Amino acid sequence: MLADDIQRVHLAGYAEHLAHLSGQAPPVWAEAPEFFLTEPVYLGGPHSRERLLAEAPAAFRRRLLFCGPPLGKLFAILARQTV
Repeated sequence: MLADDIQRVHLAGYAEHLAHLSGQAPPVWAEAPEFFLTEPVYLGGPHSRERLLAEAPAAFRRRLLFCGPPLGKLFAILARQTV
């Protein structure tokens, strides 16, 4: 799985999450298949899996992306790419 795949899914999850928080419908584009993972991804160490399962917002869980607080993880992924 490429970092670009995770970033794309993270972006859609974040858009849906923000829409939910603001009481709006999620963007239609975020429902396209390319915005969903086929295997779960846990953005954390092996001991954080349970915490990530509990903390990931629904918009991310349904995409199989378990990331905890959404915005912080996106910046961590981007930072890893520039190293």
